[in-house]
Amino acid sequence: MTSLRKIATAIDLIPTTRIRLLVTIGLIAATGITYLMHACDYRSAATQACVGWEPSVNWFIFLSALAGVDVTQYFAKSLTAVKQAQVAAQAVQPTAEVSGDVTATSDVSEINTQQEKG
Repeated sequence: MTSLRKIATAIDLIPTTRIRLLVTIGLIAATGITYLMHACDYRSAATQACVGWEPSVNWFIFLSALAGVDVTQYFAKSLTAVKQAQVAAQAVQPTAEVSGDVTATSDVSEINTQQEKG
C-alpha cells in the first residue's frame, strides 16, 4: 500500500463530527480564556477603568455560526443512525404468514423451534 493510500485511509476513519465539535468548543474556550487573561491589562489614565482585549461582534457571529453548523450536522447524523437502526430492525422481523401458526422468518433459532414442534 502506498503512503498516499495510507493517508487517505486514515482520513476516512476520522470521526469528523466529533473533531468539528472539539474544535468549536476549543475556540470558544480559548476566546473565554483570552478575554479573562486580558480583561484588565491596564487602566485608562482618564477614567481609571480597566481596558483590555474584547472580541469583536464578527468573532461572536463566526463562533455562533460554527456551533450552529456543528449541532445541525450532529443532529442529522443521529437522525440518520436512528432511521438505519429502524430499517435494520424491520428486516429481522417476520415477513409473511404462510398458513396457520407457521410464519416465514429469517431467524434461525425460530426456524429450529418450529421444526422441533412440527
